Amino acid sequence: MSKLKDMQNKRNFQASFKAPEKEPDWGDGEFTLDDALSDVVPPRDFVIPGLPTAKVGILAADGGVGKSFWALQSILQVASGGLCDFKLAGAEQDFNHQDPRKFGTVLYVSLEDARYDIDERMQLIQDYWINNDRDVAQFMNEDLRHSGYVRILGLGGKGVTLFDDDKSPTPHFKKIQKRCRELPNLRYIVVDTLSRTSDADENDNPVMGSHMRHFEKLAEDHKCAVLVLHHENKGGRGDKEIGAGAVRGASSIVANTRCTLR
Repeated sequence: MSKLKDMQNKRNFQASFKAPEKEPDWGDGEFTLDDALSDVVPPRDFVIPGLPTAKVGILAADGGVGKSFWALQSILQVASGGLCDFKLAGAEQDFNHQDPRKFGTVLYVSLEDARYDIDERMQLIQDYWINNDRDVAQFMNEDLRHSGYVRILGLGGKGVTLFDDDKSPTPHFKKIQKRCRELPNLRYIVVDTLSRTSDADENDNPVMGSHMRHFEKLAEDHKCAVLVLHHENKGGRGDKEIGAGAVRGASSIVANTRCTLR
């Protein structure tokens, strides 16, 4: 009986013991005014107009207006260093004065569309170049096609979510993180769409803020731009003056991004 009691006491002691909490590592996040005034600050590296590396942006539009087409065009523009130049967001870019031309790997994560849907859109984009610039079409079909720079996850219909109800990342998000670590010179990630990342209430500020911070960390860890596709609210449809107020859901969605595109 005494031996059994000793074993129980030992188990209780082990259960109550907690290892010392590891102090968080802020890396270069703590610095002085002298550091801030002495650091060499390079020009912002914009991956697409308005969205630089290591930042998160939102592309918001009504359903069915072509967000996914726009996003697919943007990954080709980034992966090709601008040769497949769709002049996205109406921005004229002078690629002759970029040194060097910024090629990089892109990752398109579609939680809404399956492989068939993406195949169909990509082939329509290729047809556009065949009809408008055969040199670009040839580059896209022969060089970019086999470069490995364009990586696509067509996860529509597979029941994939990226965040659980308790705001923690799901195994799917962790697998995407692993893919990102494996990709060379990762420059741009597109997530299509925010509403498919979890079953949470889009109007819940703490929850949606947590989701966006996970994307923010992904951008910072890989020094790449992350663009999250989302929908507009009813009041914002067709209103060009409302700006970021058109984004559906919690205000923390916009508050945790660098730029909002519409």
